[in-house]
Formats: sequence, structure tokens, C-alpha cells
Amino acid sequence: MGYLSEHPQQNRRVSKDELELIVTGQAPGESKEQTGQGGARLGFYLRQPIILATAFAFFSYNYVLFFFLSWFPTYLTEAHHMSLRAQVSVDSPEPITRQIYRALRQAIFVGEMMPGTPLSEKEVSDMFHVSRQPVREAFIKLVEAGVLQVLPQRGTFVKRISPRRVREGRFIREAIETAVARKAAVHITDEQLKLLANNLRDQKVAAKANDTAAFLALDEAFHFTIAQTIDCGAAWETIQDIKAQMDRVRYLSLPDDSPLDHLIRQHAKIFAALRSHNPDAAEQAMRAHLREILVTLGPIAARNPNWFEADERETVPRSE
Repeated sequence: MGYLSEHPQQNRRVSKDELELIVTGQAPGESKEQTGQGGARLGFYLRQPIILATAFAFFSYNYVLFFFLSWFPTYLTEAHHMSLRAQVSVDSPEPITRQIYRALRQAIFVGEMMPGTPLSEKEVSDMFHVSRQPVREAFIKLVEAGVLQVLPQRGTFVKRISPRRVREGRFIREAIETAVARKAAVHITDEQLKLLANNLRDQKVAAKANDTAAFLALDEAFHFTIAQTIDCGAAWETIQDIKAQMDRVRYLSLPDDSPLDHLIRQHAKIFAALRSHNPDAAEQAMRAHLREILVTLGPIAARNPNWFEADERETVPRSE
């Protein structure tokens, strides 16, 4: 049974002539000769190499673009996970919790995990191939360090940088590390001075190559070596815990706000004071170096508003 249109004029039978036009592909009023000419023209264009090459390039480009957009983000995520996994080993004498804490901390500091990035215990434990317990403990330490925040009913997220906590951490670090520098100037050995000299040389190489990641690692090793000279592991552990926010700002400051050559000159002054076994000069050089962040904090926060919390005005209680 056929279907009838609501319009009576459309319900008539198709004539034999009209059917022939439909089959042959002729337009109304077009002769067979004109139809043949149109088909010939189409065949002519389809046989042109430039037309075929353009069509092939167009479809190839779209295929590659689709593949790239669907595959590349997954590749980047997996590469990032592999980079983090490489920092954690069950064969290491260091506790797993500490390794996971350090790996996540580093990823946050160098901007691989931006403020607002969600973190899941399950996903992180799967990534490191460990149980949730060490991951939960690492999360707690990161919350205490001020780089993660837990929002009820929402989850755990990378926290924005608090300018106030940066200043507080710098104040405490200065008190500890200037004391370390004074003591190091008295007790440092020739072998330890050689390590610092080699470190300074490598810093210059990294600066020349504009390799900020390598420079940051060398900067960390420079301060760690000085702390090792006084044989007080607790001092360095305390510094590590309080300088979390400073490290994030330090990463953002390079190389625009804190030129690498400028930082190397500050390190060289610290080294010269230690080599001359001058406690006063070592303390002064270390203090000046650690106060550099007070100069750069404002411009960095203004240039990276999505990284920072609103600044809080520090208040000093009035004495009675």
C-alpha cells in the first residue's frame, strides 16, 4: 500500500517521460545532450590529479587531526604518570609514604599539577601500584604543608599559594638556615667545599643553557650540602617542611623575576664566606639570599593571579 500526501496535486501518478528523466538524471527542460555534457565535465574534473590530491590531503588531514586530538592527551597523561612512578620504588630504603609525598610535592611545585587539580586516593594509589594507606598519609602531609586542601563533599585539590604562608615560611627558614650557615663556616671540610664548588660550576652550566629545572635541583643540592656540614638532619627536615610555599614561588620566579646569574652570585657569596670560615659573612650572605623572595613575591602574584590566594595584610599585636 502506498502513502498519500496531504496535498492532492502530489498524489498523481508519475508519467513515463518524467520517470525517464529521473532515471537518466536529467533536469527538467534539459536535453540528453546537455546531460551527457554535464557528466563528461564531472568525469573530467574527477580525473584531474590536483583535484584527487586535494581531496586526499583534506581527508588525511582530518583523520590525523582526529587521531591526534583523541590520542595525544592520553599519551601526555600516561607520560606524566610514568614520570611520577619513576620516583617511587618499593626497593628503596626510604618509606613509600615519603617517596609518594616527595613525588607529588615536586609535581605541584613545577606546575605539572596546577592549582585546582583534583587528586583521588584511588587514582594515585593505582598510579603508584600501592595501597591507599601510604597515599592517604602523603595527602595528610601535603595538606599540612599547605599545598593540598580537602573540601567536604567535593574532594582533595591542589591549593593556591598563600602569600602569607610564603612570608611566614621564609621567616622561619631564615632563622634556621642562617644559624646553619654560621655553624657550617666553622665546621665545613675541604671535601664539602669541593662539593659546593662543583655545584656552583654546574649551576653556571644550567644557567647558560637556561635549564631552570636543572638549576632548581642544583639550588636544592647546594642548600642541602651546607646543612649536611653541621650533621643535623632535623634542621634540613624542618626546612623542607616549612619551605613548601617558597618552592612554588621560586619555580614561578625563574628566570624573569630572579635571573639565574643573580642567584648564582648570591650562592657564590655564601660559598666564599664558608671557604674563608667567616661565620658573620656566611650568615649575612645567607640572609640576603633568603630575603630575595620578598622582592619578587608581589610581581609574581600579580602576574599569576590564578596561582595565588588573596593576600592577607599582616597584623602586629599592639604592646600594652
